[in-house]
Amino acid sequence: MNSGPEMTIAVLKMLLSLAGALAVLFLLYRWSRKNLSIGHGAIRSRMIRVIESQYLGPKKVITLVQIPDSVLVIGVSADTISLLSRIDDPDVIASIQKSGPSKSVLSFREQLKRMTRPNRPSKEAVKPE
Repeated sequence: MNSGPEMTIAVLKMLLSLAGALAVLFLLYRWSRKNLSIGHGAIRSRMIRVIESQYLGPKKVITLVQIPDSVLVIGVSADTISLLSRIDDPDVIASIQKSGPSKSVLSFREQLKRMTRPNRPSKEAVKPE
């Protein structure tokens, strides 16, 4: 009949151990983001930057990649990566940087907002008579 209190103590020990392990993992995650520059800040500080990607079909992408003093146009398919063009003209590079990425492909956050927002009729769909 002593199994009740012993079982309760064992469950409490297990839950405290789980909470401790999760706390250690969380602290390790926070430390790594701060000290190892993992995340969005690290992407912006690198010398190689993806300006834009355009998906052409399944596993087929054209990507603009900025490196110091030039922009590369790269074609990526399922089994190959090819350099399509290299842009070295400073005026063209400046115009590419000025235009920025297009909004034709929505970010994950934008897609999630669009999917979770209640369906509202657009202004074009509702025409006053």
